Amino acid sequence: MEVEATTLWKAFREHGDEDASARIIEQHLALVHHIAREIQRRVGASASLDDLVNAGCVGLLHAVDTFDPKRGHAFS
Repeated sequence: MEVEATTLWKAFREHGDEDASARIIEQHLALVHHIAREIQRRVGASASLDDLVNAGCVGLLHAVDTFDPKRGHAFS
């Protein structure tokens, strides 16, 4: 998976490949859902799961746009 991730980031960053960006996003959607469920579990019914997932997706999109893989950190 690491080789695929590196290839996807390179295609997105160096060539603006939107398909690569979409694949990166798809690979991390489960993490967004997991974190949203954890937040909802902690704060209770006052937080809508749909709203938390939507906010998480906005954050994921921003993170993909601003992440610099050359800094040597894992995206996840």
